[in-house]
Amino acid sequence: MSSSLEWRLSFADQTLSDEATLRPVLAWLERLPGMEPSAYDLNFMENWRPWDLEKATVDALTQRTQVFRVKGGAEVVVALGKHDEPATAFLVGIDVDVAECFESIPNLVRLVCGDKEWERV
Repeated sequence: MSSSLEWRLSFADQTLSDEATLRPVLAWLERLPGMEPSAYDLNFMENWRPWDLEKATVDALTQRTQVFRVKGGAEVVVALGKHDEPATAFLVGIDVDVAECFESIPNLVRLVCGDKEWERV
């Protein structure tokens, strides 16, 4: 698949508002071949912080974060769903192994890329 494809991940939980729902998403991003996260930003504030999985998880959960962005080999935006919007992640610029994605993220229910869609069964 082309690395220019855009991926959308949808989650079963209404929000990614605790460590059990958010950490698997961030840990999966960290392990993606070619991703190599280097920094993260909260709420489009352009206040990029050096990547650290533990700190990123805590900051996303405690800093009134609605949108979490990650710099690395891809562009990643995660809407945490804290204001009644669905918790969703968008990923552009890197290929995704669909099966590994579902294995790594327990609350993932749907993965969409272009006109293709996969759902957890």
